[in-house]
Amino acid sequence: MEKVKIALTLLTIVIVVGPLAGMALIYRDNLAGLVVPPEITNIANGQIGNVTASNFVSPSLAGDPQYNPDTGALNVAFNFTNPLTNQISVDKFSADIKSKDNNALLGNIALSEPINIAPGKNGIIDVAGNLSPELINQIQTQYQDNGKVDIIIENINAEVAGVQFHLDSFDVGSIQLPR
Repeated sequence: MEKVKIALTLLTIVIVVGPLAGMALIYRDNLAGLVVPPEITNIANGQIGNVTASNFVSPSLAGDPQYNPDTGALNVAFNFTNPLTNQISVDKFSADIKSKDNNALLGNIALSEPINIAPGKNGIIDVAGNLSPELINQIQTQYQDNGKVDIIIENINAEVAGVQFHLDSFDVGSIQLPR
């Protein structure tokens, strides 16, 4: 009976340790690969599936900012290309609008509704907001000879495909001041 007990104990050890030793032998050059999935390793190395981080291109302006001096409404459109093989959604986008000359906060812009961009396609991200009439008047009196004000967007926060992004600033051109 003692021999059966020893044999079963040895068999249990072989059943447990054998596969572990085999996996350690297979992964001897990459022991982290035993516990870290390759998808996580790819993301850490700048790859998302078969798309690298370098395939992502920052959004570009899709035309000049549109400002309505009667209502104070400002619209800015960005062109964004989806480099992935599946559809993505742009769920949130918000930013501060500032004067490039004196860094005065003029207002805010935000995405009114989420948009979806098909794989490999371009999408237009329209963001809108209202500028402060008081600050526009102040800038207009300071720069009345120029007739326009250069603007930038700062403190940009976006959520694309469930991932939060933050950019410090983006030059969006100029808006025509009312005369």
